[in-house]
Amino acid sequence: DHVDSINSSIMFQMDLIEKTNSSYQTQTEYQKAKLQKLESAMHSLSQSEKFSSAKIESLQKELVEAKKDKDQLEVSKIEAIDCIKKLRKELNSSEAICCRLHEEAKHKQKAYDRLLDELKAVSID
Repeated sequence: DHVDSINSSIMFQMDLIEKTNSSYQTQTEYQKAKLQKLESAMHSLSQSEKFSSAKIESLQKELVEAKKDKDQLEVSKIEAIDCIKKLRKELNSSEAICCRLHEEAKHKQKAYDRLLDELKAVSID
């Protein structure tokens, strides 16, 4: 029952990590596209004097914000990796507990089988 609880908790946390990772990947792709768009726009601005300085300033601010978002996503990725490592340790611990319980169950089954054999032998006598 304790093992089921641990396994259920681990499964829940793994699902949460998968969702976080999926969200991270989606946001990363969005941010990459946004950065490429902004960098392209900045390149065009540097080659053309048609745009006003106010527009350039606005795009620079967007680029700074996009880079901040990218940095935050990197932090989130590191946190997700740390969480995965922690879950792996918990899973290994749960597996060890399961193996120990399995071994105990085998020993108890053997003892039960011996007692049953003895009981049968006594019943026959």
